[in-house]
Amino acid sequence: MTTPLAPAPNMEQIKKQAKELLRALRSQSLDAAQRFRGSHPEFKEIPSERLISLPMQLSDSQFVVAREYGFSSWPKLKEEVDRRAALLGKTPSIKKPVIHRENGRVYIDGVRNLKWRHHSENTFCGALESALAVTEHPYSTADLMGFSGLAFRTRWFQGNETIDCCPSSPVGEFPDEIDAISRATGWPISQGYPLGDKAKSMEYYWSEVVASIEDGRPVLAYVMMKDVGIIHGYREEDKSIIGWSYDHGQTEDPVELPVDKLGEWIAFLDNHENAPPTADAFIASLRIAVDNYWRDSYDTTRKQGDYRHGERALMSWGSDLTQSQENQGDYYSKLFFVSWWNLSSMHDARGSAVEYLNSHADLLPEAGREAVLKAAELYAEEQKLASRTYTNGDVFLAPWTGKGITDWTPEVKMRERDLLAECAKLESLAIAELEEAIAATV
Repeated sequence: MTTPLAPAPNMEQIKKQAKELLRALRSQSLDAAQRFRGSHPEFKEIPSERLISLPMQLSDSQFVVAREYGFSSWPKLKEEVDRRAALLGKTPSIKKPVIHRENGRVYIDGVRNLKWRHHSENTFCGALESALAVTEHPYSTADLMGFSGLAFRTRWFQGNETIDCCPSSPVGEFPDEIDAISRATGWPISQGYPLGDKAKSMEYYWSEVVASIEDGRPVLAYVMMKDVGIIHGYREEDKSIIGWSYDHGQTEDPVELPVDKLGEWIAFLDNHENAPPTADAFIASLRIAVDNYWRDSYDTTRKQGDYRHGERALMSWGSDLTQSQENQGDYYSKLFFVSWWNLSSMHDARGSAVEYLNSHADLLPEAGREAVLKAAELYAEEQKLASRTYTNGDVFLAPWTGKGITDWTPEVKMRERDLLAECAKLESLAIAELEEAIAATV
């Protein structure tokens, strides 16, 4: 049944509806699952009881909402909302952060909690999206993943003198990605690195944290462990921060801990500057995607190892899997975790790639637009391949598969290697389309 669109629809409210639908599904609502089955052809044959366990993206719930309003896609719905707003002479309202003060606590209102499966697996972009949501210049996770190139990047750490792997392979809080986001969004992001500097501890940044909160700008930090979280408040009396963390996200109460207990990374949003035209930022992000794919910067002089990118990353990853042995001790168990974590992150990233490319394709001339849409289809195929860990549970044996390292047999590793090889083929084709899109803009 189609829901009529209001004469003066509010796009922010419609976006909220899509987010609420996604949250409901992730909370295992069968009613939400039925809405997906009723409006999304990809899921109509999947039972609701199974659908609630699948890792849906915001683009999926946006598509459902658009179809419920009678439109063929989310961009078409947005286009109509914008058309009606223009006829009425309305412009989007600008949000101002609200600062609360109570019982010695100072905090920015409305900063959302962070939870696994509810936000991007890339904790940097997930936390940044939540932080920017309360500012005058918010950006979606898909845009942050796209502008930075993280939506398209495949990276794998490989040991040099000794065998090794690293869970940092998919993370986003690296200088190149942060700089790309700053250029595209107009949000300068400055980082603090006390690690290795005996003159500093995290308390060194206390005054900057306070100033940023007072200005209505949340701070990014390793609030717990080494996943990026948000500081959105403070207590001056005992120099404690108030914030959210993925690893604390199963509760609705914020983390409160002394500032010197933070992990050794922190980043501040500086004063917003004018962002470039979106089309320019989009084309720049396509160049980043292509450059990352072809990057061959593995440093053989680094004793511990370095990162491989693109097809080299996927081939090295697959090779590490099939050559691993149970008698390799800590490395073997580390590889088991890093591998499913990297695959899960890649699955999430490709969902952002699809959403990002589809929503920006119209910014390019016709030839470029068609190439971008083809690339989006290829990344969607790659995401579907990666979803095998969720749907079949016979590869990349993460906790949700109900299996563990004892089930990680040579046969499973071969399946994983073959899956990565298929991903490599799709990525190669997708990058070729992005190269064609870039050429069409010259």
